[in-house]
Amino acid sequence: MIELNPISTCRLQLLLDPTAPGFDWRRALAAALAGGVDLVQLRMKGVPTADRVAQARLVLAQTAPAAVPLLINDDIEAAAVLDGGAVGVHLGQEDAPVEQARARLGAPAWIGLSTHSRAELLAGHATSATHFGLGACFTTATKRDHHVVERAELAAALASASRPVFAIGGITPENVAELVAFGVRRVAVAAALLTARDPRAAAAALRAALETAPK
Repeated sequence: MIELNPISTCRLQLLLDPTAPGFDWRRALAAALAGGVDLVQLRMKGVPTADRVAQARLVLAQTAPAAVPLLINDDIEAAAVLDGGAVGVHLGQEDAPVEQARARLGAPAWIGLSTHSRAELLAGHATSATHFGLGACFTTATKRDHHVVERAELAAALASASRPVFAIGGITPENVAELVAFGVRRVAVAAALLTARDPRAAAAALRAALETAPK
């Protein structure tokens, strides 16, 4: 059995929606994995759990041999049905509570939680969440209702965190160094890899920037 990357070592998370137009998700995923992606989150909005599970199995065919963990966005039941194929779920502030997911998926499950401020991040530390998303860090077309976290707020939030935090929102190889300077050590990206002309090179560039930061 292949031992997956632990959450403590994950630095570059890919947010993957295979139904999005404009790219070949299999080719993009393979290239991103080769470039250094070490965690994948399957994001499919508005589809039944059965469809999400079926898609997750296709993604796992690529991520599992690479020892890269797979998270399911929002859908606790999909993660449960996959029975260990997915390591857990990622939840938003308006999704099911972290402890509900914990009760359903068990102690070993990874449960990520989206946060948008230092206050939300600190509140998340009162739950059993294993890691957090924090953003948006830049303007992004992925979510229209986002607000950009001020840099002082970002630095303060990261300094107060005792669990892994993935910066999210509009991050690219061209702007990630700015975030590293404010304490970012992990990022979650979608378009920066999936719409890149060379997803492998884009992933490698992001990874290299993150590796210049202290562990």
